[in-house]
Amino acid sequence: MREQLPPPSKAIAPRSKLAWPNPIGGVLCRYFPLGGIVGPGIPHGTLYGRATLNARLATEAVSILNAQRPQVGMPLCPADFGAWDLVVLRYERHPLLTIAANASGCPSFTNGAFRTGSFSPANGRWMAFRDSLVPTTRQAL
Repeated sequence: MREQLPPPSKAIAPRSKLAWPNPIGGVLCRYFPLGGIVGPGIPHGTLYGRATLNARLATEAVSILNAQRPQVGMPLCPADFGAWDLVVLRYERHPLLTIAANASGCPSFTNGAFRTGSFSPANGRWMAFRDSLVPTTRQAL
């Protein structure tokens, strides 16, 4: 069975898109629970890297996340090693919003109330954006 993260809170999340517009900041964290970097002192589930998002970067993240295509049917996916990205966005007029992004296997994104994801140009944009902030060559924190 594929490892699942507990869903973010459905009570405080948008239901027709992943994120509200106009975040004022946030943080991006990358985790590799299975099949990630390994070595002495690097257990599975280790935080691989994180980046602080200022308002400009958070707005760019929202634009990319909200451009993801809806997931339709049951796609055929490459091996899923349980790598996840968590994006926490801060707003002036909304509570904190957490978006979980499957970073391996089938691309998928959820805020707890809305789920999307597919192999698409928007997913490629997300991976490039994420990798520019937290490169895969970084060591575990």
